[in-house]
Amino acid sequence: MEEKIQALREKLTAIMKKHGYSQARVARSLGFSGGALSAWLSGTYKGDNEQVAEAVRGYLRLETERQQKRRTGIPFTETSISEKIFKAARICHVEGEVGVAYGLSGIGKTYAVKQYAALNQDVILIEADNGYTAKDLFAELTRTIGEYASSINEMKNTIISKLKDSGRLIIVDEAENLPFKAIDLLRRVHDKAGVGVLFVGINRLYESLISKRTIYAYVLSRIGVVARLEPLTQDDVKKIVHEAIPESGDLARTFYDISRGNARTASKLIFRSEALANENGVAITPEIIRQAGKGLFI
Repeated sequence: MEEKIQALREKLTAIMKKHGYSQARVARSLGFSGGALSAWLSGTYKGDNEQVAEAVRGYLRLETERQQKRRTGIPFTETSISEKIFKAARICHVEGEVGVAYGLSGIGKTYAVKQYAALNQDVILIEADNGYTAKDLFAELTRTIGEYASSINEMKNTIISKLKDSGRLIIVDEAENLPFKAIDLLRRVHDKAGVGVLFVGINRLYESLISKRTIYAYVLSRIGVVARLEPLTQDDVKKIVHEAIPESGDLARTFYDISRGNARTASKLIFRSEALANENGVAITPEIIRQAGKGLFI
């Protein structure tokens, strides 16, 4: 029994080393404390060693399956969405404008802004969370530029001072989560520092700005570019499918029909279809794609 447990210890240690997992991470997955796992791995655990071993066996089975199905993701693919976002971002970046890009959830907005930021190292990309306050936003902005301040006014002035005449661009993704005060303070940063600002979000972002014209009057008067983002075209999905499955042939039409032009759904559908085809030892077919689609919330 001890020999089997020792072999299990060695296997778990090898998996941790291979994937760079810490003992704390694995312990959380197992439901044990970090100290208990450390003691079990070293052979000094005073508790029920077989209980830990059984949990480790389950973890290893699950991890093996995860690694078999895990992909590194589909490489960035140019689509009509990324083209419009890149164009809006470039105008804001070059001309120091305020812009708004909005569209349905899941069409590739975040993917596009991350790619633009990766290609332009002077871009400050903020991903606004639900419940973000103006102070939360400006605290993140000040940390991004390597500065710290206590009050929101100090943070605003620090940001203006550091970014003035820098020609940089601030992109706020999921900007529909920002309260009025945060948007208006970013407008002041734009005015005083001369930097471009691009707000990216779902349709609610634009609808909120327009429906509250009186409140957002100062902001609306400064918007120099608006990009309305439609769902992906059939050609867009074809490009994504070909990038993921080079020998896809005419399968892109089926992926498009089921995903309804949603990039996130299309990506998940590609992964699930590949997994289903591999499990059955067959090539991906329209029927395989339809079967995979039944397990998605579409």
